[in-house]
Amino acid sequence: MLNQFEMIGRSTRQPKLNHTNTSQKSVANVSLAQDYYVNGENGTSEKRTRYVDFVAWDKRAQDLCANLAKGRLLFVKARVQPVKKTIGGKNYTFNELIIESYQYLDNKKDFQDSLQSTNQQSANGNGQPSGLPEAPQYGDPFSGQALQ
Repeated sequence: MLNQFEMIGRSTRQPKLNHTNTSQKSVANVSLAQDYYVNGENGTSEKRTRYVDFVAWDKRAQDLCANLAKGRLLFVKARVQPVKKTIGGKNYTFNELIIESYQYLDNKKDFQDSLQSTNQQSANGNGQPSGLPEAPQYGDPFSGQALQ
């Protein structure tokens, strides 16, 4: 059976490395943004952004936390994994996208140089502030708290 999800997008934030309580496995949440267009009124196209959250484990989580900065372009292959949780006495099933492989689509040095140049222009008042909008926060799926 095929269980694969692929996406190219830009990181919306620096991932944070966490560890599971029981086995101390490394885990990180990665959020990517992807622009797409829909037909709007009067035949115009409207730009929209979708946000997709992923979960990375072990060495993938460690590498992504060390090298993935906000705005970096990333190709991700993931699988869908249902997760059952009991929150407030109620049973829920969530689908998580587990990163199986990924590839950086930009050069880290070039990305850092362009980011530094943009930040210097913004500090001098010569440029526009850059960056992607923050992804909506739905809560931490590992906290055991209800997701909002």
